[in-house]
Amino acid sequence: MSANAQKEFYNRASSFYANTCQNGNPYFAFVLNRFLSALGPLGGKDVLEMGCSLGRFTKPLLEQKCRLTGVDFSAQSLRGLDESLRTHPLRSNLEIIEDDVCNLSRIQSRVFNVICGAHILHHVADVRAALSRAHSLLVRGGRAVFLEPNPLNPLWYIQMVVEPTRAWEVERGILNVRAAKVKEVFRAAGFVNCSVKSFGFFPPFAINGLPGLTRIEPVLESAPFLARFATLNLFVADKG
Repeated sequence: MSANAQKEFYNRASSFYANTCQNGNPYFAFVLNRFLSALGPLGGKDVLEMGCSLGRFTKPLLEQKCRLTGVDFSAQSLRGLDESLRTHPLRSNLEIIEDDVCNLSRIQSRVFNVICGAHILHHVADVRAALSRAHSLLVRGGRAVFLEPNPLNPLWYIQMVVEPTRAWEVERGILNVRAAKVKEVFRAAGFVNCSVKSFGFFPPFAINGLPGLTRIEPVLESAPFLARFATLNLFVADKG
């Protein structure tokens, strides 16, 4: 699907996502903890979130007391984000920009300590362009962290069949974010210390029903063969 078609889809679907996006559950807390741990301390830092959408990760990032810039190409989603955070005590630390993460043409003469994104790379038209632009906007020693679905896990394809918001035409980019391929793109964009950590073996309904299952996750992750098929890949890379 082209970038314009993706934009139109998310503009249309923004109200649905606003009504169904659930942050306050054990599964999201589990995923968020891994994401924030990879980012490291953010207090006082300049952070760019690519593909912020309606702010599922934006609010937790903002609460790390950083100076946050959220970028998305869906104007409707950004309006929803702005409305949801209008009265947040740290709202003044957030700048919202409508832009394409492949070029970020509206961000000029600025640098960031951290650039991150969750479930965004498989939606962009050119992953290398997005990561190259991220590299150019990072300070030396800055970090990039991206959370993506693992295309080797069959649960994603089942979800695309049973959930109307996960249509194949929108999610097919999952085939472009294989772990080895994305690591190669990070290196080609100029990043160093590129790593990927696979995690998440249980679907949301299981962890939300039995939060204690998260204690088993490290055991499963320690088995290389099993880890290849975890649901999520967490990519971390630095600007040398």
